[in-house]
Amino acid sequence: MSIFGAMKKGLEIAAKSLMLCLVALVVLFVGYLIVGLVLGGSIMSSNFPPVTPDMSPEQVRALDWSKVNWGIFIPGAIIAFLLGFLLNSFTQGGIIASIRDHIKEGKSKVLSFFGSAVKYCLPLLLQILLIVAITVLVVIIALVIMGLVAAIKIVPIIIIIDAILFLALLAFLIYVAIVLVYGQISLVVNNSGAIKSLIQARAFLKKNMLKTVLLFLLSGLIYYVVYFALQLLTTLTGSWPAISRILWSLITSYIYIFASIFMVGSFITYYLATNKE
Repeated sequence: MSIFGAMKKGLEIAAKSLMLCLVALVVLFVGYLIVGLVLGGSIMSSNFPPVTPDMSPEQVRALDWSKVNWGIFIPGAIIAFLLGFLLNSFTQGGIIASIRDHIKEGKSKVLSFFGSAVKYCLPLLLQILLIVAITVLVVIIALVIMGLVAAIKIVPIIIIIDAILFLALLAFLIYVAIVLVYGQISLVVNNSGAIKSLIQARAFLKKNMLKTVLLFLLSGLIYYVVYFALQLLTTLTGSWPAISRILWSLITSYIYIFASIFMVGSFITYYLATNKE
């Protein structure tokens, strides 16, 4: 299957998944509300000094931070961080499974969203945490190497090596993102384990590298064009009444989810079609 054929199918799936978009929106809204309450509660309980958006960095640093109870804030922040990842895994599991069923059976099964989300959220969370750990390790190694290179104090060599490291790191991050996307798809579509599905994703990517990367970049480009267009329009809502800004935020979130389902639908379509060939 061509990448444009997969993208066309992904758009068709998104157009027929409007109820799925709404379900995902409600789940994410409630989930992030809970995450916000946990994080906000930990901040309020930790005696943080009052920080406002109009403060300069110098004003923020000048505040009295000695009374902050980090023993309360850090666990709360970690819990909020993990809840955010769990929410992402929960939603992704439901979306991928719903799209999988849509492609295989020709109809959307929104009612199965929550059952699939519960079934796959923990394995998907394990995948995300594993990928994040690997990515952080690689970034730290790259930064250490850059620090060692800086000690040479020969500017042309530093610039060349840093440029090579930056490009290599960028390529690695794109590769890891694609492996994670298809690892999630493989986990749900094939009912594989968290690690096994990542191995399957690497094997799939190795056989279909060029088309897979192009599909990822093209669909991602479309998503970010939509994102930046909506962000530009959002700047016009600054003077709107609060209720209007809230409604606009919900509308833009719905469109973002629609665009995400387009991307995931394109990826799953290409994955299933390629594995049949």
